[in-house]
Formats: sequence, structure tokens, C-alpha cells
Amino acid sequence: MFNELSKKMQDNLRKFGIDEPWQLLFSLPKNYDDFTKPALLSDCLKLDVGDGFYIQAMVSGVRTNTEVEQDKRSKGQDVKVAARPYLKIDVTDGVTTKSPLHFGFQEPWLNVKKHQLGKIIQLSGRIGSYKGENTLENLNLVPYEEQGKINPRYRGKKGLIAEGTIAELTKIALLHSVDDAAKKICETLGEDEAKVLRSCGIKFNSLKHLITTLHMPRTSEDLSKALNGARRLNAYLGIRQAMESTIRKPVPSAAVPIDKELIKSLVDRHPFTPTGDQRRAIWEMIKGMSQNVPMDMLLSADVGNGKTMAFGIGAAYMASQGKNVVILLPNAALANQVYDEISSWYPELKMHLVQKGFKGTVEEGSILVGTSAVNSWLKKNPEWRVHMAITDEQQKMGVLQRQEISKEYTHILEATATPIPRTMAQTLFGNKSVCFIEDSPVKKEIATHLMGNTFPERRKVMDLLEKALADGNKIAVIYPLVAEKQAHYYHIAAQSLKEAEKIAAMLKKTGTSIKDVTGVADAPDLLKRLDADRDTGFVVEVHAEDIAQERIQQRFDEYLKENASLVTYLGSLVDEALVQKNRATIEAGARMWEAKHPGRVKVLHGRADEDEKTRVIKEMNAGNGDILVATTLVEIGVTIDKLVCLVVVDAENLGAYTLHQLRGRLVRKGGKGDFYMLAGSKLEDLSDTARDRLRLLIKYTKGSDIAMHDMDQRGFGSFKEGGKQNGFTDGLFPGLKLSASELENFLQEVSAEIKARNNNTSLSL
Repeated sequence: MFNELSKKMQDNLRKFGIDEPWQLLFSLPKNYDDFTKPALLSDCLKLDVGDGFYIQAMVSGVRTNTEVEQDKRSKGQDVKVAARPYLKIDVTDGVTTKSPLHFGFQEPWLNVKKHQLGKIIQLSGRIGSYKGENTLENLNLVPYEEQGKINPRYRGKKGLIAEGTIAELTKIALLHSVDDAAKKICETLGEDEAKVLRSCGIKFNSLKHLITTLHMPRTSEDLSKALNGARRLNAYLGIRQAMESTIRKPVPSAAVPIDKELIKSLVDRHPFTPTGDQRRAIWEMIKGMSQNVPMDMLLSADVGNGKTMAFGIGAAYMASQGKNVVILLPNAALANQVYDEISSWYPELKMHLVQKGFKGTVEEGSILVGTSAVNSWLKKNPEWRVHMAITDEQQKMGVLQRQEISKEYTHILEATATPIPRTMAQTLFGNKSVCFIEDSPVKKEIATHLMGNTFPERRKVMDLLEKALADGNKIAVIYPLVAEKQAHYYHIAAQSLKEAEKIAAMLKKTGTSIKDVTGVADAPDLLKRLDADRDTGFVVEVHAEDIAQERIQQRFDEYLKENASLVTYLGSLVDEALVQKNRATIEAGARMWEAKHPGRVKVLHGRADEDEKTRVIKEMNAGNGDILVATTLVEIGVTIDKLVCLVVVDAENLGAYTLHQLRGRLVRKGGKGDFYMLAGSKLEDLSDTARDRLRLLIKYTKGSDIAMHDMDQRGFGSFKEGGKQNGFTDGLFPGLKLSASELENFLQEVSAEIKARNNNTSLSL
């Protein structure tokens, strides 16, 4: 089939992620238009705003904007000249009449005016609202060939391949490649078709029938049954991947015998008494590292509940026995804080704060603390074995960055307040152990408030902030960045510019845009901003519609094959113009506070380097500032003494995870605090999605609850960390989300069978 297409079309399909015809059949329609049973106009107007409709009605009039204006003039009415041409279409079912406006291509409606006025025709569109009444929007004539059918609508890619082209190619694939698609499902799951159908409880007599129905459903009931079957296939693969990805082989030499006297000494010498949950976490950690199978554990501790104490004692325990430990953190301010804390608890330990350009001598039995500079140092010193790898706040680090610091013998601990969906899946359905710290070492009460952008609400917030300052406390005002990260930067380990440009050209074929290829020697400022440590090679700037770095990396790995090891992710930066806009916003806010409280305001903007961030936080803690005006740079791990109020401006622009982390900066040492989410508009004007996300922070106080909710909303994505998965990087059918409840219900049905089979077979991935 592909051989019959033009080379340009084949290249465009590959950029779309389609290398073989059967892959089209796993790219499900973005939606389906059900044109099987038309409704009456009066009934469809009872639908909710935004719902689609399919009606049978009479078009009693089609008038151009010129005709509408002439009619108004003839009646002596005021006429406002239209900014652009439109048609006014009168639609009725004999009981109700509506006259929506149509902007855009007019010829089909002018043909209706000539030949079909007064006749019953079929129409589709969406329900809108005007002055409190439901209206008809996006009104379209339903073609005769689509009437009486469920019509799939496919995703295209602007400037690359049209939706209609994908639809036509999918029809051809159904004729020639559906058997190949069914075979791929069986190969991926490692089972024959009968077992797949039985294991997943699919109510079709064959996978071919299921796949065909997904693209050519006869009835809404058939479509519902097919989508349920596809979700069950996704769930089955997801559970198998979760189990597979967390299986670790025995490495007897990795086991560290339990030394109870050492544990007692470390706990007793700590300046704070651990809570019951902290004691359990420390014990489970040390017990896990005493086993022949290296530990793989998630330490879930909400913000402020003392996970640093738990993993800090675990790290000290390993280092005290001559083992090497790495603690990988998402930013330099937190790295400095963790280094200072553990060093003060146990000054005898051999600890190193690894920053860009670190070249110190590292002995055996040392603890390395740092950000991505740790990865760079380990690459240059491969003989230094990492016996325990701790990553704190995994959300801010890529999969590959975390994988680089661990080997088959490394004990792995991931510490976080809100686990990413894949990690939650691995603890629910796989072999990753989990330990929770839910009791707080200090008593604190944080009230969460959602405020709209009205004068009375803003005034109330300002008064409360001023009161907190008058009481001798500190406050923070957070301005979110205007946009997500725009440019991704990768290091190419090439010997020459020609070789680097050749690899960059290969990257471009994955559908990304390549802006610059620059030698490392010519990019010192850029590398400093990225906190990246490179001496040779080249840096390439990549832009992509998909801003998720891990998915971009997977596309690179699959396309580059043996050259993939030459390309390493360095980091991302926002667009320069947006950075300046963000900085201006921050500085305007700072000037307002400085006018009221001169000399007491500290500022952290988007271009602050790691040294400046650390300096500002230290100055706040030294009493040299009471008001912090910042972006979300303070969200992770940082402690500011006596911080009792924190306001997030335009809070709807942030995710629930980031908001929860910001809330966690308050009253770190106990007490009462207030967290204000100040929306950029009136609350009633927020989108449903934004309003629900903000209310989530009011409803839930635990990070684990927020993580589970996030997992239910976003799905798990891929369970298998890194690597190629035969194109199935987000389930067999990538368009279908896997919710936690779907997976959990499915697991209850088939858990025993899956686990038994998993012990005897492996996935063909």
C-alpha cells in the first residue's frame, strides 16, 4: 500500500508516526459524528452548550448580510455594517424557529437557497449561547453519503497531512492491513488471539471484527462495545508493562546487612525526633537494601512531612558502611538546602555538593548531592559505582536523567509528594514498593482560598497580606510564567559540525523544527542557563508542537536507532520575548510592594541563575526580606522561615501539582498559614476545567490524593520507562486514556490470571 504513495506522502506519514499501513488502524478517530437518528430542532435546543447536534429541519430562508441590512433600512431600523460577509439562515421544525449566522464558505447554502428552500434537510453543528438562550453554531449541511451512519473524524496535522487524507488511507488499510494489525496485538501481548479475547473479556468474535468496528461502526451500541474492548486491551498491556518494568533480578553483592546499632545511632543523633511514619519509612528502606534483589521504592511524603529526614538517614546509613550514594534534586536551591541539612546532621560523612564544573576528588563511601551536574560527573567517572540512587521530586526530571544514575545493582528510592502517573501505576499494579509518610512532624493548619479577580476580593487579599506583615511574618506573591517551555536543547556527541548537522537533519525528519546547531565552545552562556556541563560536541535547538520532552526523546530514539546514544537532552528554555514579559510583570509587582515596604522586598524572576536563587532564599531566611515576589521558582522543596501567606496570581495558569507544591512552602516549621489562589477573571468566567482544577486544591490536602486524581484525568501514558515499544508508547490505541478506575476494575477481574501468566511469559516488546 505505502509503495503506491508518493515519496512526499510517505515522508509526511512517517512524520505523523506512521511507518506501516497497519499503524493507521491503531490511530483512532478523534471523535465520531452519529448521524443515524436526526432529532427535532426543539429537542436539540435542550442540549448543553458545546454539545453536538444532528437535526432534520426545514430551511425557510437564506439571506446575505447585504439583504439583511437592506431589510432593516426598509423598516427604518439602525444598520450596523458587517465587518465580514455572512449568511442568515432561517431553520424551523414547524414548532421552533432559529436564525443562526453562518460565516465562511457560502456556496453550499446559496445552492440551498436556489433549490431546497422549504424542503426538509439534515443539519449538524454545536449548541451555543447568546443572551442566555441556546443557539445553533457551526451549522453544516450533512452530505447524503454521511446520513444514517456513524462517521469517524480523524486527526490530521496542519501543513503536513489533511484529516480527509488520513480517513481515506485508513479505509484502504482496513481493506488490506487489518489482519496485520490483529497480528501485532497478539505479538505485543505474547498470546494467541483466542487467549487475548478471553483474557480481556472482549465481546467480539475476532480482533479483526473489533478493529473494523472502531473505524466503521454500524450502531452506537457497536461503537461503545468496540471502544470498551480497545480500552481493555490498553488496560491489559498497561498492567503487563507495569509488572514487567518493575521486575529486578537478584544481585547478591548489592545486599547490605542490617546494622541495628548504626540505625539507632543515626536516629538518636538527628536533631529532630522522627514520627512513627518516618521510623517505618527508614526501616522499610534499610530492610529493602538488605535483600538480594536491589530495592525499587517510592517514598510518598506530602510537602512538609519530612521525607528529607527519612532519605537523609537512609543515605547516611549507606555511606557509613562505605557505599556510594547519589541524591538527585530538581534545582540548585534545594540541592544546597539538602546538602547543608545532611552535613549538619552528620558532619563526619564524606559529602560533595556537585555543581557545574565540579572536579573534586570523590572517595568511596561518599554522598553526591546536586542537579543534572551529577549526571555529567558520573559520565566522566564511570568507575564510581552508585550503590544507592535517590531522586527527590521526580516530576521535574526526565526518565532518562533518572535512569542514568542507576545500574542493575543500585538501590533506587524515588521521593515525592505527588508521584507521576507512571510511578503510581507501577506501585498499584507492578512490583515497585511504596512507603507513605502521612503524619507531619509539626502541627500546621493551612487554609486554602479561591478568589476571583474583582476589586472586593483583591482588596481582601491585600488586607490579609498586610496583616501578616504587621504581625512580623513573611509573605510570597507568585506570578506564573506566561507560557510553557518553548525550546528544547540537546547535546550531540559528534566529532565535527558536518556530522552534527547530519544527525540534526535526521532529527528534523521526526516532525520537529531544528533552529540552530552550535559548537559547545560557542555556547557557554546557553549551557550556564541550562545548568549543563559539556566540554565537547554540539548543541542543537529543537522546537516541536508536542512540548513533552520524554515523548520527543522517544521519537528520536526510535528514528535514530544506533545513533540515539549520541543525542542527550540538556534542558528547555522559554521564548526570550516571553521571558522579558514575565520579568516586567514580576518587577511591576515588586515596585508596588517596594513602595509600601522599602528595602524589604526580594525578587526571583525567570532568568535568575541558580546562584541568585540560592542567595535570595538565604537572604529571606536571614531576616533581610519579608516579601518575596517570584515566579514558580520556589515551588520545590525550598524552606522560607515564617512564611505564613502565599498568593498565586492568575492561578488558573498552573497545574494542580505545582499549586500543591507552592502551598507546601507555608509554615514549614508549624503554625497557621493561608494559601490564596487569585484567578485572572471572575470565578464564573473561568473554564470548567480550570475551575475544577483549582477546586481540587480546596477539596484535597494530600499530595497522594492529587496524584491519584491527576492519574485518573490524564491517564498513565506508557508504563515502560524509556526504550522502544514497537510504536505502542501510550497503549495499543494511543487515543484512549487509561483511567485509574478502569485499570483497577479490570485488574480485579483478571489479576490472578495475569500474575500467573506473567511469571511464565514475557512481553514481546
